[in-house]
Amino acid sequence: VNFYIRGPHGAGKVFAEMFKDKTDKSWKFTYLIVEITSPTRTQLMLESYVPA
Repeated sequence: VNFYIRGPHGAGKVFAEMFKDKTDKSWKFTYLIVEITSPTRTQLMLESYVPA
C-alpha cells in the first residue's frame, strides 16, 4: 500500500506491506515507512518481526 499524506505542517508518502494473519484474522504489517518531504526531508521506518 502506498499513499500520500499532507497536513498543515508538511507532506510526505507512506509505504506499507501487510498480510492477514491466519490465526486471529487480523491485518498485520511487515514494514511501514513514512517519507516526509517537507518542510525537512526525513524517513521513519517501522519493521515487524514475523516468525517463520
